[in-house]
Amino acid sequence: MQIEETVTPYRRIILIAIIVGLISGLGALFFFEGLKLGSALFMEGIVGFNLPKEGQTVQDISQWAPPDNLWMILPVICFGGLLSGLLVYTLAPEAEGHGTDAAIKAFHKGDRHAGASRSSKRLPPS
Repeated sequence: MQIEETVTPYRRIILIAIIVGLISGLGALFFFEGLKLGSALFMEGIVGFNLPKEGQTVQDISQWAPPDNLWMILPVICFGGLLSGLLVYTLAPEAEGHGTDAAIKAFHKGDRHAGASRSSKRLPPS
């Protein structure tokens, strides 16, 4: 008995859905933990801005003080913009820009696939 005989289309869809769910859940977890790590590093470590934590009481949050290095906010923001621009330029050049020019061009020329990314064009047909 072969595997293809026992795997029905319904079971195959369920298996693919489970795999996609696990991969996307892990991706969301890593992204969220990266955001927390980046906030702790840049905002708390460099700027000195103590963000409220989960489980803090109102009394703890009300003891807030201004950042130690207020002047460091601007360089941290500039570094974040530079880093995100570098990532888009090197890893995802098709995501560059805001997309309004492509939308206007697609509207006036009737191009239905103007926003298709290069990665979706490379996918083999099923």
